Amino acid sequence: MFVYRAGFQRQELGYAAAAGVVMFVIDFVLGRIGTRAFGVGRT
Repeated sequence: MFVYRAGFQRQELGYAAAAGVVMFVIDFVLGRIGTRAFGVGRT
């Protein structure tokens, strides 16, 4: 919702893009931590 408001309602596309990248990095790191914690993908 934050990215949508920044990008389309306030016309701050660069700020919205940067926020999207930060959100992706946070999701990626949390996903990696979760897969290691639960042992997903181990044989």
